[in-house]
Amino acid sequence: MLDFFKNKKDRGQLNSFLGTAIGTGLLYLPLEATQRGFFSFFLSCLIAFPFAYFSLYLMTRLQMSSKNPLSFNSVITSLVGKRKSVFISLGYFFIFISLLSGYSKALCQDVFNLVSQQVDYHLLSFFVLGALVLVVILGERFILKIMELLTTPLVIILLLLSVLLIPYWDFSSIWTRSTFNFFDLLKSLFILVPLICFSILYYPTLSSMILSYREEEESEKIIPLLKLAQLILSGLVFFFISSFILALGPEEISYAQENNISVIPLIGPKLQGLTRYLAPFIGLAAISSSFIGVFIGAREGMGGLLEKLIEDRKKRGLVVSLLIFIFLYSVAVVDFRLESLLGLVIVPLLAFIFFIFVGILILQKDIVRLKREKIMAASTVIFGLFLLFSYFVGTSL
Repeated sequence: MLDFFKNKKDRGQLNSFLGTAIGTGLLYLPLEATQRGFFSFFLSCLIAFPFAYFSLYLMTRLQMSSKNPLSFNSVITSLVGKRKSVFISLGYFFIFISLLSGYSKALCQDVFNLVSQQVDYHLLSFFVLGALVLVVILGERFILKIMELLTTPLVIILLLLSVLLIPYWDFSSIWTRSTFNFFDLLKSLFILVPLICFSILYYPTLSSMILSYREEEESEKIIPLLKLAQLILSGLVFFFISSFILALGPEEISYAQENNISVIPLIGPKLQGLTRYLAPFIGLAAISSSFIGVFIGAREGMGGLLEKLIEDRKKRGLVVSLLIFIFLYSVAVVDFRLESLLGLVIVPLLAFIFFIFVGILILQKDIVRLKREKIMAASTVIFGLFLLFSYFVGTSL
């Protein structure tokens, strides 16, 4: 597996996987995990990590089942027909839009707090989102190259921040803030498992990776690269969030949730020197990189749906970008909890498409032959049914 680090293309794919998940891990998971305690987080990881890998593995096997190199959407269309595949494409698009809504809210709120709330929030949101959308419109290829170059430094810096928090670790919080009551533990698992599972999924970039390797006749690299990426990402997420759980107190978590900000600004006061002032900007850079990547995906998805209405590609791209911007600005100025958006909207959509639908399709079309792969597909469908309602049930208990 170490050979992947020597190859430029393989390193680039690993970077794209990590970059896709960076913003999500920063934005949604740390606050909820810290509130629930280390023990609940640890058990949730034991459940979520394997099933997240199963979902990505089955998605890979499904896309590789076609004789010729095709995208994930094209494979789905060939298997279920155009009519049914339209609903999957719509679901895929709604996932992107929901993600962008969360990123938009977090970015605007973090920038608002960074400037000490000295400007009008509505006006600030307009300029923050407008600037990001304009950057994508004017230089998509250049931005993607910059994102690729920045991903590895961002991951290293986030690891460094986690290490710098070690002196502030309070190991007594493992026992004082963790619940060992069966009912409370069950409630925590229902809430944390879907959030953790989502934080280590990199489905937006997986399809393009599979297509690229198959076109260059390097299919044998796909599954090993998938395993390596999942191993690195799982380890990164576990260490990063564990560090925050052990270093942050209940008051800090309550402040972040009340102000709808991500977890990074909370650690600034704990750090010394330059890192104290850089921490908020690092968080903004990580969330912005995820925002841009998902925005490009959402624009392509919506553009495909409007292809017959607007034939000119450039004009269609501008119209779609404008429509998405208007929607995101409207969402950014509305008060809502980011964790609720993820748990009640995004995770159920993900569960249906990438766990239930993919698992059932794998079994129906007899795509896998090994018994363990069929067991994997069946268990992934069952887990997907759990994900559909787990966050709602957990918050309702």
